[in-house]
Amino acid sequence: MSKVVLVTGATGRQGSATIDALLDQKEEDFTILAVTRDLTTTTAKNLASKSSSIRLIEGDLDDVPSLFRQAQKWAGAPIWGVYSVQVSMGKDVTSEREVRQGKALIDESIKIGVNHFVYSSVERGGDEASWNNPTPIPHFRTKYDIEHHLRDSTAAGKPGEHMGWTILRPVAVRNPTSLYYITRDIWSKPTTYPLHYGHQYTNTLGSS
Repeated sequence: MSKVVLVTGATGRQGSATIDALLDQKEEDFTILAVTRDLTTTTAKNLASKSSSIRLIEGDLDDVPSLFRQAQKWAGAPIWGVYSVQVSMGKDVTSEREVRQGKALIDESIKIGVNHFVYSSVERGGDEASWNNPTPIPHFRTKYDIEHHLRDSTAAGKPGEHMGWTILRPVAVRNPTSLYYITRDIWSKPTTYPLHYGHQYTNTLGSS
């Protein structure tokens, strides 16, 4: 049975690299719900043309519950996985908005029973330092806050304790090829291994 994965930022560099990696999986079959703000753009249409496994979902991360309802309606099956990336810089972007969107994706994923959640964060000096140091950089601090919300919300005894998760902490997003290799193996066999451009931290509960 095909596993349904919702990918935010689908027409961006990270989202599109993640979709390419999912399409190239040999051991798993995925239905990809590619989230975009505008279905009519050339980028969105080109993305959809890559594979019949891709379904474009028009949605806004400022209203995550509505986005998930629409995605589930289109999928006709439970959402197995979520790839979460938020815009951290640009027009109308604020730190508060990024954190709100990131936390809402985690909360809604837990609510609907997502099996595995992947969050794209940023490296802050190694695994221990990243957990303990938000840094004074605004778009690093936002990811620190979202990471802790993910870990706390899935702790033993919490509603999300059965959701597996992965945090990707690349040092820099250099090109789509590097992102492809970073995300390639996460979905079929979640595990912990070193990454060339940063670190990956995985909690494998619920990853099967």
